[in-house]
Amino acid sequence: MPDLYQIILVANNVNRLAKFYRDALGFEITYPESATDLSKESWVTLNSGSCQLAIHGGGEVRTSGSVILSIKVDDLEFATFDLKKKGSTLNQSTK
Repeated sequence: MPDLYQIILVANNVNRLAKFYRDALGFEITYPESATDLSKESWVTLNSGSCQLAIHGGGEVRTSGSVILSIKVDDLEFATFDLKKKGSTLNQSTK
């Protein structure tokens, strides 16, 4: 069974959103390692428990579709084949 590995939020203001998740919800920033000044960051990751929360500032923020879910699987080729067989269209990353 696949695991939810990462949720990516696309944001206009990475700094503000990262500070909210860190300060209001207590998520620990895991990248960048020196997380004192986030004002120039375009990619921040936080430990949110069972999966990683990432905030990405390099994409277009829309009213829908600004969240990206990353799923970790044991066998990428089989998972790709199986999902395509079921009619899915995929954007793949091997991070």
